[in-house]
Amino acid sequence: MAESLEFDRLAFEDLAWWVEYNRKQTLKIIRLIQKVQRHPFHGKKVRYSGLLIVPED
Repeated sequence: MAESLEFDRLAFEDLAWWVEYNRKQTLKIIRLIQKVQRHPFHGKKVRYSGLLIVPED
């Protein structure tokens, strides 16, 4: 597991917006962040619209 996690200021503001307006979706976002934190280089490259930008090879 990654020992630390750093949020960009704008990403944190976005997360705060999700907490205020859509808690159910926020839980999904937090679970995704936790999953990536546990296994940062595992799995397929997936584009999560608005959450994660994966550069094209």
